[in-house]
Amino acid sequence: MLRLDAHRNRFNPDFSLRISPNAFCTVRLGLGDDFLQSKRMNKIVQSSGGLPWTFTDKKFTPWGGLRVLEELLRKIGWEEALEQAPLPEPGSNRGLNPVVMVKGFLVTIWTGGGRFAHTALVRFDTALRSIFGLSQVASVSTFTRFFRRFGQKEVEYVFSHLSRWLWNRTAGGSWTVDLDSTVLTRYGQQEGSRRGYNPWRRGKRSQHPLMAFAAECRMVVTAWLRPGDSTANTNVENFFREVLAVFGDRHQIGLLRADSGFCIGSFLDLVESKNVSYIVVARVMRMIKRKLSGLQDWVELDGRTAVAEFMYQAEGWSKARRVVVVRHRTEDQRAGLTLLEVPGYTYAVYVTNLTLPPMQVRALYQGRADSENRIKELLYDFAISGFVSQKFWATETAFRLACWAYNLMALFRQALLGIASKHTLSTLRTQCFAIGAGLGKSGRRAVLRLGLEEPRRRWFTGLFAQAEQLTTTFSLGAKHS
Repeated sequence: MLRLDAHRNRFNPDFSLRISPNAFCTVRLGLGDDFLQSKRMNKIVQSSGGLPWTFTDKKFTPWGGLRVLEELLRKIGWEEALEQAPLPEPGSNRGLNPVVMVKGFLVTIWTGGGRFAHTALVRFDTALRSIFGLSQVASVSTFTRFFRRFGQKEVEYVFSHLSRWLWNRTAGGSWTVDLDSTVLTRYGQQEGSRRGYNPWRRGKRSQHPLMAFAAECRMVVTAWLRPGDSTANTNVENFFREVLAVFGDRHQIGLLRADSGFCIGSFLDLVESKNVSYIVVARVMRMIKRKLSGLQDWVELDGRTAVAEFMYQAEGWSKARRVVVVRHRTEDQRAGLTLLEVPGYTYAVYVTNLTLPPMQVRALYQGRADSENRIKELLYDFAISGFVSQKFWATETAFRLACWAYNLMALFRQALLGIASKHTLSTLRTQCFAIGAGLGKSGRRAVLRLGLEEPRRRWFTGLFAQAEQLTTTFSLGAKHS
């Protein structure tokens, strides 16, 4: 009968293993350098009727496919970008290099980690560390202390640098930018964790991120973490200024799309002052409902759909703006809002400075729905809600690093797999990254041996060939002319 007695915490691989009622030996699980204390144990073959098993001193990893991602990152100079970022330095001469800390954190996310505690899985995977050139990875407590060194100034400087570095690696162009927000529920008394709008956990504390996405290449332009009592438009003017700063002179906003939470006069004034075209869902207040109910000049399109437009100046607006209305019969299941007590109809209402026909305005806005898919991927695959610290700026640092990890994966997805690729990270893990590999030697050089059979070997060799041909500037997505 086999009995395991674990006397240390679950991330310490030392434990006592009882093989028989009268024999004990202490072993390590293959996660450190001294894998077994006795070489003799490697030769013992165990069997209980199934497939026989034994131990080995060789270093294996289930993430051998990440070697092609590392090839791309090395080509574009990600380590140099981190070295140039003003990361907080360790408090002692024995502290780990902050670049190594950040690289270890990003690898944790790509391999499915969702808590600071999960960094231990990278720490004990010698082959995986070798792929990314990590001589060592910090302990869990060291990671949490490192993130607590970030304050507001460090967060602004570091991520301003990293965001601009990334967008300087993409060919200049004009992008459709979608503004969106989400809610991250918190179960504690963390800084910035407050009661506010929370449709999934009513009454629970939360934090309220604000994000900007470039629609054509499905990448994050920038993202902020905000307290849970923020509204969708809280500080949105300064956020929009940061989007413009990240793009710089190299990129332009061809079209800005946002939901009704961003339909406020001061924000629209700012957008117009920057000569940016926009489509924003209108806030349907009492006065605009009166306008809608009194409309007579509907233009019927196909028997089910009618459009209209008018100029409207809401309270607090500096001027009147164009409002586009699309009306559908209720049996038509396309998106719309039930705004009026008019049986049989639904309405969609937009504020815009475009001069396009109403149906084209609506068609352009409907593409914004894809930003919800980006948020879901960030939540489920990149754990933007998982790395939580008591300190607000530590949590924001983890949140924004997760967004940066998402962007680096987006570069991989489009540069090596093709612009049309929409694979999520969970799909890439199973199809590309989860490849068993062993760390060995060829002469005096370390070699990673991937456990792949034909024809996947040819496919994987092709990915490496593409990575070797990359330049430092990418052409991503289908941009506006």
